[in-house]
Amino acid sequence: MSRQNAAHVPPRIRSSSVALDAELVQFLAMALVLATALRLPLPLGVPLGFLVGVPLLPITATAMRRYRFVPLFVGMCAVAAVSGVLLTMQFSPEAGWDASILFANTVRVLSLAVGVVSLLWARTVVGLRTVVLVFGLGALANVAILGANPANVWKFSLSVPVILLALSGPWVFGNRNREFVVLIALTVVSALNDSRSAAAMLLIAAAIVLIQGGRAGTAGTARLRFVVVPVQLVVIAVAGYFAVQAAILEGALGEAARDRTVAQTTTAGSALLGGRPEIGATAALVDANPFGLGAGTLVSYDNLLLAKEGMRKIGYDPNNNYVEVYLFGNTYEVHSVLGNLWIQFGIAGLVTAALVGLILIHGLVVVSSERIARGVVVYLALRSLWDLPFSPFYTSAATLALALAVIAVPRRSTAPVADVT
Repeated sequence: MSRQNAAHVPPRIRSSSVALDAELVQFLAMALVLATALRLPLPLGVPLGFLVGVPLLPITATAMRRYRFVPLFVGMCAVAAVSGVLLTMQFSPEAGWDASILFANTVRVLSLAVGVVSLLWARTVVGLRTVVLVFGLGALANVAILGANPANVWKFSLSVPVILLALSGPWVFGNRNREFVVLIALTVVSALNDSRSAAAMLLIAAAIVLIQGGRAGTAGTARLRFVVVPVQLVVIAVAGYFAVQAAILEGALGEAARDRTVAQTTTAGSALLGGRPEIGATAALVDANPFGLGAGTLVSYDNLLLAKEGMRKIGYDPNNNYVEVYLFGNTYEVHSVLGNLWIQFGIAGLVTAALVGLILIHGLVVVSSERIARGVVVYLALRSLWDLPFSPFYTSAATLALALAVIAVPRRSTAPVADVT
């Protein structure tokens, strides 16, 4: 519409048009969040959020410049993708390679960057709470579409969507006391459903939410808190971990959980190593190949033996289908976001993982020191910090993108980091 014609449009019609445009943008933002959350089985393993998010990058990429470390993280994901291809070319004459595996792993690391950009943009449009709520609905839809995991429905299927929805409800989000109560209730549910790590994360999140009460104080006290808070977070995390472990060993969470924890501690010296034997394989492979192996490189016989030896060193017998078929059947799957990024994308992948940790820890310190930590934001950050060394990249990528998007700290803003809209 020309400026001359616009002058003849009544103000009421112009304001209605602006309102309609705003509603369309909000609808687009929520659709983008939903697409990022959904894990539909698309050809070649391409995530729906990637297919929808890439064409919208000219619009959504403007938001990432407002947040600390995010542009660097997105750039490193692109560098890692290139590094994975180059490493595959280097090792393919020795071990062979697979084009579909190379494509899937490369798209996966790029999808993480696209997902963070998409969700950050949506956060600026509809607010942090709405982003988490819509993502939780998408995660719940995954259970309806793909089905629940019968091995443990709560632990492997329902826990994440239920936690996101429960903590992002308008009657809970932003209310410290209600968030604390909901977090404790979710801790009990997780513990009773043999989800030990989730119970520990929720208990730690409840403690962090509880200790942040009170007024913000003066600038001097705020600076002092920024120094003290990291120490508090470490103390709370360690105490929460040992509190849950003590409860398990006392049989409070059931005989099965106690027996498994005792067996893992006896075998590897700690429940952490006993429950994550992939750590031994990762350490052995990285020690022998510190610059990575490639995103599409197949597993050689020598590297398979190397990985098995690393697992034996922590008391685990690796001669089973889990190791030989799932972990190292074709490509390298070491059940670790950090491990996968390092092995498949080399030093660039390692730097990418380090930036993930930096954004999560920096965000936790900022929201806790400024006393604006929301329960769901703390939970997501803690979960992603756990996933970084202990969970597969494939299953963690979408939730990791959400965590980075909600914990990222604005560069310059007078608005709270964790808004309540």
